[in-house]
Amino acid sequence: MDCISSERLLTREQAARFCGTTVEFLMNCVRRRKNGPPFYRYSNQTVLYRRDELSEWMGRCRVENPQAAP
Repeated sequence: MDCISSERLLTREQAARFCGTTVEFLMNCVRRRKNGPPFYRYSNQTVLYRRDELSEWMGRCRVENPQAAP
């Protein structure tokens, strides 16, 4: 954990809240869809996310609505 110790790490619950979604949706993206945000697994019970990586992941998920443009 030395390489990321200075970063703000979020639990699954905090990460889901930060992304505006549920823990189940976040875990589903990681497990089934294989397109979830990067995470750090320290044990089966301890999974943490970096806030900046969550922001980058959400940016990659952004879809512009071409019908909404004037």
